[in-house]
Amino acid sequence: MPNKDAAQTAAYSANPAVEILSNSANVQAVKHRSLGIIGANFWRPGRAGYIKSYQPASVLVKESGDELTVSISDPTQTSEYIVLELSKVGVSIISKDPTVTVLNTSPNIKIMVVADSSRGRTHTIRLSIDPNALNPYLTLLPAADAYVESGNPTINYGQSPSLAVNYGNARQSYLRFDLSALPREIDHASLKLNAAVTDSKGEQR
Repeated sequence: MPNKDAAQTAAYSANPAVEILSNSANVQAVKHRSLGIIGANFWRPGRAGYIKSYQPASVLVKESGDELTVSISDPTQTSEYIVLELSKVGVSIISKDPTVTVLNTSPNIKIMVVADSSRGRTHTIRLSIDPNALNPYLTLLPAADAYVESGNPTINYGQSPSLAVNYGNARQSYLRFDLSALPREIDHASLKLNAAVTDSKGEQR
C-alpha cells in the first residue's frame, strides 16, 4: 500500500474499508464503506448488495445521506436497454440523463436505461431517497429446528442444542422460518450457519 508501513498495512488488513460483495463468474462487486460507494460488473443478470441488474452492465452507486447517484453503462455495447433495481425507497428525481426512465420509486427503485447506440457511455441519475424507510434487509432467526436420522426414525430431535449432519447414521437437518411479517415478496435470501466439524481423527475446527 502506498505510503503505509508494515503496521499500518496490517491494521488496514484487519479492518479494510473495502468489502467484497461478490466475486463470482456472474457478478464482481466491491463496496467502500466510508464513502458509501458500490462498484459492480454484472457479466450476467444478478445481485450485488442492494443492486439487482437484469442485464449485463457496469454500475457505480454512491449513497450520501438522502441522495443516491447511479451511473450505468453497457461495456458489451450489445444491449438495447438495461433494467436496474435498487432496494431503496425513492422520494424524488434530482436529475437524470434523457436515456434513463424511472419505472417506480417505491417499495424500491427501478430504472431502465436505453443503451442502444450509446457505445458504452455512462448514463446517470440522481435521486433523493428516504434513509429512514424500512431496511430492505431483514435478519430472521429460525422459528423451529430439528434433525432426523435413519437409525432412530421415530425420535424427535427438536430439543437438541445442535443440528447434526452426516454423522454416523444418515441424518438430515431442518430449519423453519416464519415469513408472515415480511412486508413484500422476497427476491434474495442467504443462510448463515455456525458449524463445528469433527474429522476422522476426532479433531474439531
